This record gives sequence, structure tokens and C-alpha cells, in this order.
Amino acid sequence: MTTAGTTPGARSAAITGAGSGLGRQIAIGFADKGYRVFGTARKPEEIEEVHRAAHGLVQLAVCDITDEEAVRGWAKDTSDALGEAGLDVLVNNAGILTPGPLEVLSIEAIRREFEVNVFGSLATINALLPALRRARGASSRSGR
Repeated sequence: MTTAGTTPGARSAAITGAGSGLGRQIAIGFADKGYRVFGTARKPEEIEEVHRAAHGLVQLAVCDITDEEAVRGWAKDTSDALGEAGLDVLVNNAGILTPGPLEVLSIEAIRREFEVNVFGSLATINALLPALRRARGASSRSGR
């Protein structure tokens, strides 16, 4: 069995919020289809559980997507692992919901939601854009 870091020629996907919920299912689904999968999680326990559930085919790292430096570090590690092949798919799944009418929600709660859902996604896109561009330029790869 190969691992996400050693599957030569495989298409690749990066998924934020892949440690639980929908992101976890997306990560495992991509791995089941033969993708090299890289992702973020909030807790080390999530990494271990997803690794087991995906038979070692998903590589997750603890990363707070509201921390731009942490996002850049994760993106660099992911890009380095992919090399010149680049990244085929980015799924910005990480997100939070702050339910309730605006009149009762604190500004801090709304600000946190924007930090995660908007600015975290933008930081991830910006950090992985070079790897996404490399994949589109690799015309000799199968399936293109």
C-alpha cells in the first residue's frame, strides 16, 4: 500500500478542516479515488483517526487557518511534498457558524467567523496558488 506522500503520478488535493465532519469525508473520498490528500485538522487526535480511517492515504497537519504564518507553513510543506507536479484541487472546507440574530451576537463572535470563513480561506488560496498553477502547467500528466 502506498501513502499520500509516495504515490507517484497521482492527482492531488488539499482540504482544510479535514479532521472531522464533511472535510473528513471529502478527504477520505479523494483518497479512495487515488488522490494524494493533504489537509488541516484542529487536533492531533483527528489526524490519527483520519489516518486510520483512510488507511494511511491522507496526510493531515494541525493548522489554525486564522494564523497566516501557520497556513504558509502548511502550504509550503504540502507544496514541497508535491514538487513540480503541483496541486490539482483545493477544498476550503474549514469554517464555523455563529447562529443567531445579529442583534444578539457579539462583534467578537462575528469577527471570529470572518477570520475563519473569509480571511482563513483567502490565506489558504494565496498560500497554495503557486502549487495550483504548477499543476495546470503540467501538461504531460495523465488525465489532462
